[in-house]
This record gives sequence, C-alpha cells and structure tokens, in this order.
Amino acid sequence: MVAIFLVKAAASLATGLLGVASLRNMAETFYICSSSTTGTTTGVPTPWNNVNGKEILEEYISMNENINECNVAMIPQHKTDRDVIHDLKQMPRRDLIRLFLHCDVPNDLSEICGDWDGILLNNNYILTSVSNFITNQLFGINYSGGWFGKTFEINKNTATTGIGENRFLSQTDGNSNKNIQKQHEFDYYKSKSKLKGNGILLDYSHHQNMLSPWKSMKDEIRVLRRSDINGKNDITVLLGVGSMAWSGGFLNCQPFCLICSKEK
Repeated sequence: MVAIFLVKAAASLATGLLGVASLRNMAETFYICSSSTTGTTTGVPTPWNNVNGKEILEEYISMNENINECNVAMIPQHKTDRDVIHDLKQMPRRDLIRLFLHCDVPNDLSEICGDWDGILLNNNYILTSVSNFITNQLFGINYSGGWFGKTFEINKNTATTGIGENRFLSQTDGNSNKNIQKQHEFDYYKSKSKLKGNGILLDYSHHQNMLSPWKSMKDEIRVLRRSDINGKNDITVLLGVGSMAWSGGFLNCQPFCLICSKEK
C-alpha cells in the first residue's frame, strides 16, 4: 500500500511539475510575441545573457541597425558555423525565441534543399530534458543514435510545397562513420507564422495515422542569414521551433537549429 501511494504521489508530482513548466513556457512565448516589434530597428529586444561583456543576442540583431527595410537577424561576418552553434547553445529560451522572430524567410524553397544536421536548444529547466527524451528516445525510437536533423526536397508536382524527412543516427563505428536513416515525412511551405510574421511551416499531419502521437506535430523554420564581404547571402544555419498540439502548440515550442550538413 505504501509503495502504491508513493508511486501515485511521484506521478502526481511529475505531472504537476510538467504542467507548471509548460505554462511557464507558454506565458514566456506569449509575452515575447506580444511585445516584440519585429521588422523595425526599435524592436531590438533587450538581451538577457552576457558573455565577456558582449551580449550574444545583440551581436546577431543590432548589427543591422542601418538597414531601413527591416531589422533582420544576421550572423556576424567573423563567426563560423561552429561559433554560431556555441552561441545558440548558451542562449536561454527567451532569447532564442526573440532571435527566431527576427530571422528571415528564404526567398525560394530550393534555397534550403539538402541535408541538415540538427541540434536541440534550451527549452527551460525541466522541459529541456523532457524534449530531449521525446525527440531522441520516442520520436527516434527505432534508432540508437537519436534525432540527427532534417532533409528538405523539392516537390516535383509544385514549386510552392516541398517534402522533407527527419534524419536519425542509427549507429557509429570505430571510424566515426555515421549511419543515417530517414523517417517521419512532412510537407513544408511558406506560411503565416503561428507566432508572428511569416515562416516555413513543417506539417506532419498528412504522413501520420490518426493514432500517431506525431499527428499534430508542426515545426516552423527561418533562416539565420550570413552576409559575406561581397554582400552575398549564404544560408548555412536555420533556426526552428517545434510543437505538438497536445502539449500546448507553438506557445510551448521547442527551439532547435539546423546546420547545413557536410556529409556527402
């Protein structure tokens, strides 16, 4: 009897903590979306994190203050993809959402075609661990290495919609060669953002059966652009948020990033 009581108490406590953590995320996202003024230089959010006296978020947004059209987030010229990953991993969820809202949408879906390596980012306290477990152990239940990113392909039947899949790491050998498998297809297309502005929506609903827990899964991605000294834009980093309707939708979204894969 005591054991049963303890199990029930532990389950109730865990459920309560998850509920509180989810409500916190939802309130945080709602506040950011309702207060952030994307598209103007006055909308640069106040950074919350500071490294060596230099705010990470400000590096990616304030550098574009001379752009009259819009205040689009952009990777500083001196930063490599490795530097960007390091920065994103250090940022709290609130800053990741702010940065996401200032990111751009690709001009054409073909700009993001190909393989992308994925990294889950900060989702606040308890939910960071929960999201990692769901993504790597449940979503990628058939693969020992967990979630590894996404692949985007053009739909031959229409230029306005693409088809993509998630990439999973099956195993590694002694030579560090990666065995990458693909599962969980999605449609992707330009759409009005579920948060604010416009984005690329990833919709899984047409590729999952009615009983699938991933039926209501929807992601949104945007481009974190890089500008070289010649003014040419090169897309190597995508910033995204993932959600499922049964866990709070986009207000309780999980930030992630995608880096252009170097695998051949």
